[in-house]
Formats: sequence, C-alpha cells, structure tokens
Amino acid sequence: MTEEEMKNVENDEKMEKKESLSEEDALKEEIRRFTGCVADPSLRAHGMAYTSLSKMCERVGEIPAAFVKGLVKMSVSNSIRLYGQPKSFQHVAHLLEILSKRDYESTLKSLLSTIQSSLPLISNLTESKSLAQIPTTKWLISLLKSAENPKILAENGLEIVGALGTCAYWMAGSDKAWRIFCRKFSRIQTILEPIFESKIAEFAKNQPEKALALISAIGDVKNAEKSQKMGFLAEIFTEIATKSLLMPKLRPPQFLVDRSSKFVKFIREKPDFSENLLPNIKKALLRSPEVSIFGVKGILENLGFPLDSCAPEVLKSTVSALTNADAEIREAAIGVAVALTRKSGIPVIQKILMTLFDQFGAAKVPEVRISLMEGIGRVAGVIEVEEKDKLADEVLAKTAKADKE
Repeated sequence: MTEEEMKNVENDEKMEKKESLSEEDALKEEIRRFTGCVADPSLRAHGMAYTSLSKMCERVGEIPAAFVKGLVKMSVSNSIRLYGQPKSFQHVAHLLEILSKRDYESTLKSLLSTIQSSLPLISNLTESKSLAQIPTTKWLISLLKSAENPKILAENGLEIVGALGTCAYWMAGSDKAWRIFCRKFSRIQTILEPIFESKIAEFAKNQPEKALALISAIGDVKNAEKSQKMGFLAEIFTEIATKSLLMPKLRPPQFLVDRSSKFVKFIREKPDFSENLLPNIKKALLRSPEVSIFGVKGILENLGFPLDSCAPEVLKSTVSALTNADAEIREAAIGVAVALTRKSGIPVIQKILMTLFDQFGAAKVPEVRISLMEGIGRVAGVIEVEEKDKLADEVLAKTAKADKE
C-alpha cells in the first residue's frame, strides 16, 4: 500500500470515528478544542473557535447545564482579561445569545457570578479600564432584558443587583462609559424595580461601594425625579454614604465620590440630612478630616436646600484641613467653604470669609496662603453683585491688615 493510500485510510477512519460520536461526545470534543483556543491572543485563532462552537451549540439537541455554565464563564472571563477587539466581543455576544436560547437560567446564573468574580473593587480605576468593560455591561443588560419568565429574575435577585452594582462601579471611571451604562440601564430599570426594593439594602451590607454606584446610576436615569422609589433609596444612600464616603478606613476613590454625590439631590432635608447625614458629617470631620473631606465636599455641593443653620459648625470642623500641607485635602476643604457659600445667606457668608482671612493671616507657607486667597476669590465669585457692597467693608478691612507677602 502506498503512502498516499495509507493517508486516505487514516482520514476515512477519522471521519468514521467523528460520525460515530454521540452528540454529547461531539460537543465535548468541540469544547475541548475551544478551551485550548479561547485564551489565544490571536483574533483569528479564538475567532475560529467561537464560530465552530456556536455552530455546534445550535446544532445539538441538548446542552447540559454544566456545559452552559462552563462556556459562559470561560468566554466572559477571558473577554474581561484579554480581549480588546470589537470582533472578539461580537463572538462572545453571539455565543451568549445562542446559549441563552438553549438554557436561559444557566446562562444568566453563570454570567452574574462571572462578572462579580472577574471585576473586583479597584481604587485606581482609569478611563481606559472602564471603557474596556462596556461590552460586558451590554451583555448583562441584554440578557436581563430578554427574560421571558420574571420568576427567574426574582429568584436571582441578589445576584442581579450584585452584577449590576459591579458594572456600575466599573463604568463610574469614565464619563462616556457612565452615559452608555445609564442609557442601557434605563431600558430594564422598570422591570427590576421590585428586585432593587427588596435586595439593594441586603447587598449594601457586604458591598457598599458597588451598591452606592448602582443607586447613583438609578438616580442618573432619565426622569428619575418622577420615580416614587427615590425616597426609599435616599434612606439606603444615607447609610451607605456614611460608611463609604464619610467614615471609610481609607480615602474613597474620587470617581466614586463624584458619581455618587450626584444622587444627593434626592436627599430630603428632614429626616435624611438633618437627622442622619449631618451628624455623621460632623463626626467624620472630627474623627478623620483628611479622609472624609472629599465626601463632605461632594455631598454639600449637590444638596438642594439652604444650609445656613449648620454651615458655621461644618466650616469650623474643616478649619484644620484649610491649611493642610496636602494640596488635595486643602483644595477640598476650600471647596467645602465655597459649597456652603452657595447655600447660605449674607451673615453666614461673612463668617466664611472671616474664617478664610483668619487662616490666611496665620498661614506661613506660601502655597497655603495662595490657596486660601484663591479660595477667598472663589467665595467672592459666588456672591451676587448687589450683595457684594454689604461685605466690602469687611473684606477691605481684612486685606488692609494682610502683610506684604
């Protein structure tokens, strides 16, 4: 027998073996090949593996739940870690769509758990990292939107809140990613409201930062002001903000402070602020002003009611931070003074200016004195033109006493 004839016989044997495989064995063989290629950085290599596997999944009669969960975990986790090409994300999306049609519940459960395990909390979240996870967010929202049985969503309520909170946290690092997330999220918010109402508080106990990001996204959705659920969420927000923004062990990530502070507009003066949040602000500024000052600034900037009654006391608690050697802490403290100015009347504004001038006069470091003078200018810029004359004498008297430095 010639060498060519021997090759033909071998090929025939392989074909016969492949044809004799059961559907499950054929699927196992395809998954084995997929496992070897899914982490390949080459778009062509893993692209072919996705295409072949997708066709196999469409063709077989039944896919065991364990196989579905494994395939979702492999494809999504590798996408989060390795992929960067739009075509790669399209392959993953197509596979998830096929698997969800065959076994929606297993696909959903695996996707929810994979997102939470693959995207941990990170304090140095950059814009590029946020933008890279937009496809992951789209897959989750698309899958939730396609649910035909509300019972499945209810049974996985805590995991849904966890995955959405994880995505919200990661989207918070980029303005573009945040806008896309909020726009997509608005399409499923209504159907998930019962889940949010029953599960967010429970989720916040172990993952306050992610819960804070999710609540912020709910508040950023169009027409959120008209929702009857904002009062309920404001109560939860007050508790989480105290833990994550005012009294954390370490300084909270600035991107989280910026996003979550926008929800403060839904805070009611009573009882949310005056009875709950304000006492915690005072306590936090006394305990660790270097950590809490950033959260305090974000909260005060976004409140929607006057602060004349509490402004002097809050300002007094920030005095030490006004001359802090750290420029970021110093600027945040001056930002608190400016925020209080915007929400106070002339008598309080006068006290704010007097405090800033007192600190300016006592400061010895040139950088600190410059920051304080710039802060005085920012406060003055907030005051209405007709009110400036009332404060002119006080300002002139103070500046006249300032030394030549």
